[in-house]
Amino acid sequence: MACRQQEQGIQGKWNSLHSEGFTLYFREDGTVDAFDNGKSFSSGFYKTSGDTIIVYEPNLQAYPAVYTLQFKGDKVTWHVVSDTLSGRRKAMDGSAFKRMND
Repeated sequence: MACRQQEQGIQGKWNSLHSEGFTLYFREDGTVDAFDNGKSFSSGFYKTSGDTIIVYEPNLQAYPAVYTLQFKGDKVTWHVVSDTLSGRRKAMDGSAFKRMND
């Protein structure tokens, strides 16, 4: 799994398997956008290292989110390491996403 993750990475578009209409778009330049039914509701920056991702939202710089990513085929599941924002933590911890084809 880890080798496959390194080859694919998180870049690209992902649909939530838990919340219909929730999509994440990770760009190669380190930016990420979140959409709910096609409408942007959050933007930020991310960094990855191995199976760990750190997400920073510009208006919440003091509250970065740290998660591990578990890749399996065209799906990824997020597991919280640290996230002090309870709403984001509740939405993301254990959430699975499927890679979208462009």
